[in-house]
Order: sequence, then structure tokens, then C-alpha cells
Amino acid sequence: YPRMTKSGALHELARFHLNKTTIAGGKTKVVFSVDWSVYSDKTIPYQVNDALESAGYRMVDQIDIAYRPDEIAHGYEFWHKGKVSQRGSGLLRHMKYVGDPAHLLFEGGRTIREKEAFTVRNVDPARALRVIRRGDNRSGDARVYVDDVEIGKWAAATRGSKGFGDDFFDIPATALSGPTARLRFEVVGGNKGIDFPKEKRKRNKAKKRKKRGAGFRLGSALKKAGRGKLSKRPEYNTYFYWFAQSKTQARPVHR
Repeated sequence: YPRMTKSGALHELARFHLNKTTIAGGKTKVVFSVDWSVYSDKTIPYQVNDALESAGYRMVDQIDIAYRPDEIAHGYEFWHKGKVSQRGSGLLRHMKYVGDPAHLLFEGGRTIREKEAFTVRNVDPARALRVIRRGDNRSGDARVYVDDVEIGKWAAATRGSKGFGDDFFDIPATALSGPTARLRFEVVGGNKGIDFPKEKRKRNKAKKRKKRGAGFRLGSALKKAGRGKLSKRPEYNTYFYWFAQSKTQARPVHR
């Protein structure tokens, strides 16, 4: 875990050498302690939190994506190949916020390529609902549905560098009918961000093979490996959702 070591989160406690190994993966084993204080509090939407407080918003609910107890409590679902999926998440990022190096997070999430849905609790139907999402530079637009009624499109923020970022979508009070709301996001369009290092590593590997005289055309190898760009298919990464409502602004409720 080089990034965790570089950030100062990992501290070596002991090192062992195994003479005979079968499934251990290597002869040297190291035991580390983890200093989680290196990382910022993941429950705070840092890029919009001050603006929410100054505008008089209060948090009414939140979902930590890829944390199963939280997902289960909110009836979270996501789709894969046209069906509700029970797949686990392989998305884990060790990054800072874009333009805000003070906040380093070790955060898990999900890549949404079709749609996701969940139930928001503690909703006041007389007030608009602001949905805040922690994403990253893999971002795409999504159609927004409230209780199966489409209300608009969430135009994702465009981020030109790697890192976390927060953006939001406002749901009008007229779309809310009770203390809970079932939200669904369906991805549309292509990605707006830049890719993660995986594709870049593929490209660098192709270059190294060329230098060693592997005997194939570099152009075709780079084309196959990808040029560090995102695929055009619609998708976005999501890590955390917050839900806020104004403390003061409310529409009249006619009974």
C-alpha cells in the first residue's frame, strides 16, 4: 500500500520471513498499524458544506455508498446488465479533493453504468430537497426520478484533474409527497472527466515493450491499450450522498 505508507497512515510493526509458502503470496510478511487520523472525516461534503450552512440548510439523511449496512437501511439498489445486482464493489480510492489538498480520503464507492435507486428518510414534503453527491473525475449525467416520476437531468460537474468533488441537484418540494422519497438516477450521455491511472499504466507498458524491441507497431499497441481517456459509455462513480433541506424556506401546505 504505497499511497497509505506515503501519507503516513501505515506504520510497520513487525516483519516475518516464511521459509515454505504455498498460498501466502510471498515469503516476507509485514504487520502494520493504521493511523486513521491521517484521513479527513468522510461524512462531510467539504466542497459545499460551508455554502449549505450559510444558506440555512440542515442535513436530514445520508448514505455511505458501498457500506452495506447503510445501503440496506436505505433500500439501495443498482443495476448491472439490465437487472438489480448483488455484486460487491471493487471501487476504492485514496485521493484528495480537487483543489483542496487539505482533505485526504480513503473512500469506497460504486461505478454506476445503468441506474441506482434508494429511499431518502426524514423528508419534509413542504421543503425542497438538495441532493449532494461525492464523486470524482469519472462523472456522467443522469436522469432524476422521484417516486418513479422524472423531474429533470443532473448535469454532472466537469473536473479536469483527479480527485474527489461534491456537486448537488435540487428536487422541488412539489415533487415530494411524504416523509420518504424514492430516488432513482439513470445515467445518460458520456463521461466528462479524465481516467484513472489504469489505462495510463497500460500505455506505459506498451511503450516499454516497444523499447525492448517486442516487434510490433507502437501505434496499434497504444490503440489497444487506450490513451488514458474515458470510454464514451455513460457512467459515473459515486461514494456518498447527503440530503439537505432549508430551515426557513417552505412552500404552503394546502389541506
